[in-house]
Amino acid sequence: MKASEGKIGRVFVLRLEDGDMVPECIERFAAEKGIKVAHVILIGGIGGGRVVVGPKESDKMPPEPVLLPVEGAHEVEGVGIIAPNKEGKPVLHIHA
Repeated sequence: MKASEGKIGRVFVLRLEDGDMVPECIERFAAEKGIKVAHVILIGGIGGGRVVVGPKESDKMPPEPVLLPVEGAHEVEGVGIIAPNKEGKPVLHIHA
């Protein structure tokens, strides 16, 4: 097992507006605020979209996602992280 310790720094609460896309809004906000790594908690509702329900093949890398359409209003909760990609851009990885 590996472990590390951290401290909570800045805390932000975001309220997205109707039509806002979750990943794009959170990633743009992180870039604007200079956030490199973060813990994300999502609580709210969506009016539609797509969710990843699993890889098409479990042993294939990188995994090819299976996207499930979501239509109409649904409650949603999720947890995730923001971490930099190879170019240093903040990217959201969330499980909802």
